[in-house]
Amino acid sequence: MYTIPFNFCRYSGDEIVYNPIPLQGKRKWICATRVPYGKTVEETFKQIFSQLPNSDLLFDGCTDENKEFLKAYGYNAITFGKEAIIDLAKNEFQKKSLKELIKRGKRHGSVEEIKYSENNEKKLQEFFIQTSHGREPRLENLFATVFKPYHRLFVLKKDENWISAIMLSFKHEKFMQTELILRNSKAPVGVMEALINEILIQLKKEGFEYWSLGAVPFIDYNSKFLSLSWFFNSIGRKIKFAYNYKGLFNFKNKFNPIWQPYYLCYKNRLNPIQIFQLSQKSNLNKLIVHNILTKLGFNYGK
Repeated sequence: MYTIPFNFCRYSGDEIVYNPIPLQGKRKWICATRVPYGKTVEETFKQIFSQLPNSDLLFDGCTDENKEFLKAYGYNAITFGKEAIIDLAKNEFQKKSLKELIKRGKRHGSVEEIKYSENNEKKLQEFFIQTSHGREPRLENLFATVFKPYHRLFVLKKDENWISAIMLSFKHEKFMQTELILRNSKAPVGVMEALINEILIQLKKEGFEYWSLGAVPFIDYNSKFLSLSWFFNSIGRKIKFAYNYKGLFNFKNKFNPIWQPYYLCYKNRLNPIQIFQLSQKSNLNKLIVHNILTKLGFNYGK
């Protein structure tokens, strides 16, 4: 399963495209990376190195293989969490409780793949607002939040009303990954499980081998005490009130995925200012403040 980091995606273009977000000093966080199908992971990293030769680069969502490749170029790694990967050749939802949720969810609508258009992208953004966290500050630069031609979007809907939605991108031709998992705040129980089940059936029919349900941060419990990995995961678990990593893990774990560690890989020392800037550029700091003020009874906007 040697593939690109999960915050990269494949597309049918000819050029490697990415957004180098500047942080303090020479640090640049490489985000929103699109890789042509014909480019290898190694070629992608090497091209970014050559285009930004005087920068201290940072890559998020790296696999074990990515980490080992980057290590040869002097990169350090922080274990940041785990990615939930479904082996489509083996995985069948056998749990009785999960089957019951799927059955209940199917009663509330039908699943449809939505083709890309500007109008459908607008509908997705409107649907965001209807979700449980739709009025909170939205996380940025960690995964795709805008529907593009190189994504796939599936929705469970009744009539023309979307109830749940999942947006996917390509890791490679036989490997899909999840960018967004959205559910209407008033959606009945089981609609997300029903949608995931129908997507899984469709991907199997199309010959896909793996499907990543996405990552869950802060669930590495084995890092060396007082290491940078230990620090990131410990602090992250303390902001569960703002980002419910545990609920996200429990939801994804019910589908019996393979849990693979993922890493934040960086060149040279990562200093406290740059760490704080990561929370700024990802909007995590705004999400934390929003939840604190909400608990205190203040009406805090985005």
